[in-house]
Amino acid sequence: MAVGDTLNERSAARPLRAAAWLRPLLWATVAIATLAVAIVPDLLDLPRPQGAIVLDRATYTPGNGSAREVTMPHALYVSFDEAPPSMRYAFTFALDAAAQDDLHVFVPSFNRRIKLAVNGSDFFDSETQTIWTGAFISSSALTQIPRALLVAGQNVLTMDVFDVDRFAVPVHLSEGHLEK
Repeated sequence: MAVGDTLNERSAARPLRAAAWLRPLLWATVAIATLAVAIVPDLLDLPRPQGAIVLDRATYTPGNGSAREVTMPHALYVSFDEAPPSMRYAFTFALDAAAQDDLHVFVPSFNRRIKLAVNGSDFFDSETQTIWTGAFISSSALTQIPRALLVAGQNVLTMDVFDVDRFAVPVHLSEGHLEK
């Protein structure tokens, strides 16, 4: 009896030893997978849309300051005493003729609420997506520009950024693309 009891105790102890080294291995695997999911989007660089007008220069106007030229992508680190209530980016682009085809604007990454207008007429507001966009969560937008708003020659696309507030995370806006 004593010999059988000793064998049962030994075989019962083996799974405990296996679980002892398996648990840290499992946690390390979960940690590595989590880091991979967090890092992979930064490592991927999607190609630019072919034939698109790249909106990589803008006139930046803070809600409480003067205008200046910026290049995109643009990040703004807001200090606690200088937070503008909103900001505006104005992109100019030229069309050879009045738009016959649909024209779309694509903004790959922004982390605050935005409103788009062409030649002074609003056509998109990301307010419906605001619950999913914030200081820590980026969003993207692809929307059609109404043909009636576009003119032959110089056009101005304005992008108003709202809910700037005072966060440790900067306001970020990527370059945009106009495509058919």
